[in-house]
Amino acid sequence: MFFQDRYLMSNIMYLTIHDFISGVVKFAPNNRIIQLFAQTMCGHLDPASFRYVFIINDFIEQVKWLTVNDIRVFAQVINVNVY
Repeated sequence: MFFQDRYLMSNIMYLTIHDFISGVVKFAPNNRIIQLFAQTMCGHLDPASFRYVFIINDFIEQVKWLTVNDIRVFAQVINVNVY
């Protein structure tokens, strides 16, 4: 529906969808984010999992990883078992 709303001419819409899907297929083997996106678009993953990965990624980038304790606290916040 996004492409249909964006492109009023159906032939342009189909060409754009083809280019988009071709790009996903081409770059998915080399990029895990695109792989995750493709799995979500196919219905293999819930869209919430795609958003969760991006939220966790933002948290990881904001933390200054100076000691092992930083990792331990972060893992406890996201409910990962740390031994």
